[in-house]
Amino acid sequence: MIDRDVIGLLKQKVGVPFPHRFEGDRCVELDLASRDCIFQGLIRHHSQAEKAQILYLIAGLSHLRRLNLRSNLLGPLPDFFSNLSQLDYLDVSSNLLDKVPMCIEDMPNLESLNLSANNIEDLPPFLGRLRRLKRLRLHKTLFRTYPDELGGLEKLELLNLYQTRLKQMPRAIFNYANLTVLAWGVTPLTHLPPDIARLRRLEQLNLGCNRLSRLPDALCGMTQLEGLWLHQNKLKELPANFGDLQNLEHVTLYQNELTRLPASFCRLRNLTKLNLAWNFFEELPSAVLAMPKLEWLGFYHNPVRASLPRLTHIKDVILDK
Repeated sequence: MIDRDVIGLLKQKVGVPFPHRFEGDRCVELDLASRDCIFQGLIRHHSQAEKAQILYLIAGLSHLRRLNLRSNLLGPLPDFFSNLSQLDYLDVSSNLLDKVPMCIEDMPNLESLNLSANNIEDLPPFLGRLRRLKRLRLHKTLFRTYPDELGGLEKLELLNLYQTRLKQMPRAIFNYANLTVLAWGVTPLTHLPPDIARLRRLEQLNLGCNRLSRLPDALCGMTQLEGLWLHQNKLKELPANFGDLQNLEHVTLYQNELTRLPASFCRLRNLTKLNLAWNFFEELPSAVLAMPKLEWLGFYHNPVRASLPRLTHIKDVILDK
């Protein structure tokens, strides 16, 4: 059956329009999720028999490169999905998966894989053989260990581990020399290994909602950082050389235990957004006045004892809430 006939049948079975794209007579992109749908998945409320028929048809589109099946409550993917060996993008998030589908092992061209919001309890070592993978989303899953074999994902640029059950940062992560975005918010992290500094290209680091009481000095060597989220931790102070992170544009420190900022903080001349709310500042840190690009400041819920200076150079200031 040719691809155009397959898409015709899919239109009948899905029942609503869905994005797809052809190159010549080959379908190369298919999207069964939509922001206009309340839960995004276009076949979420189809019967399991209907979903099985739809998946069988999709598996026949062997030239697909992008496939989005997000939020359709599909359950396990069929083994015959291994026919989709040309995929470079696959989103199967929110689909009641209890394990990583084995068919993914036969998709060596994958660059982006989203397995998030599933009941996955184990990560198979074969994921480490997806050597082209650049974006891996594993947030809101149930696995407790991160196989050393995944250290082979040398091209990885984005890794989302928010709300998994890991208890510490796996060593494999520090092999990702090309990583630019790391999101971590799992079983509360109490210690940040100095090896984090090996991620020299990291631009976005989210360590919110943990129990960090201090940061390693090595963090200050991550000079490519542009965004740093440290909210809802137990930080009492920042490293003395925090100002070495001069590419920072966004820093979130709300709900910690800070009473002051290090003197070097004034060197963060590129900051545009800074959240210092819910800390123990008794006065506005003077460094805030020396930030020429600052556009947004959160400073509410601090036990301020003195009147605050005028902050007319900052576009949006939230002082109480």
